[in-house]
Amino acid sequence: MVEQPNVADKAKALLVERRLLFFCTCLVGAATLIWVIAVNTQGWFTVAAQDQSYGIFINETQRFFLRSRSGLFRICRVGKKNQTAKPIEICRSHEMFPSDDKIRTDPSLDRTILNYTRTEMFFSVVSVLLMLMGFLFSIYTFRNPRYMFKRLAAGVHFLSCASVIVVLEVVINSIYYEKAHLPFVHPRRAVYYYGYSFYLGWLVFAFNAVASIAFLVYSKKRKGDKALTEEMAMADEPTIIGR
Repeated sequence: MVEQPNVADKAKALLVERRLLFFCTCLVGAATLIWVIAVNTQGWFTVAAQDQSYGIFINETQRFFLRSRSGLFRICRVGKKNQTAKPIEICRSHEMFPSDDKIRTDPSLDRTILNYTRTEMFFSVVSVLLMLMGFLFSIYTFRNPRYMFKRLAAGVHFLSCASVIVVLEVVINSIYYEKAHLPFVHPRRAVYYYGYSFYLGWLVFAFNAVASIAFLVYSKKRKGDKALTEEMAMADEPTIIGR
């Protein structure tokens, strides 16, 4: 009679834990999908002339700049030849390893912005791989309740957070740098604002942070009577590796 409430409490705690970790696993899966979509769009930030009907005259191209939409891998720029011409949008991929001659002749490039671009691309790819790993590790914790696998999942989710925040910070710093040093990319009288992909990045960061904290909280080593089930008690027992 005394043990029955204890068993009921353990069953309830186990149900809450599994539901919460399942919810966090779904969050990680959703975050991975959202991040893949965000990385492959040009909606990270927009630079635009304040007067869209007139634009900003660019000496290097002898054209009027209207706006540009930038992503981690591509940029789309809208301009027109004169005030009566129809605006034309031109999209191209970001340069990663241009020649020295290309860097000297292309007004949209310098070595600092190239380093920013490479960093964004590298960490965006790494973050996708980490999220996929974290998602798989999270699923595996339901098959093997050993505490070390939950800690491993929490660690991978934390690394995903770190890689995403690196991408976001580099994007912010690259905008400031372009505004100060690359008037061809960010004309002096232009304004900028962040796009939906940038805010999706922060959402992905939040999802992974919640998952990391949840898996870390429930990764406590529980043995004997502290374990919620016999399976968990056996899984958390020390393993002796012999010959």
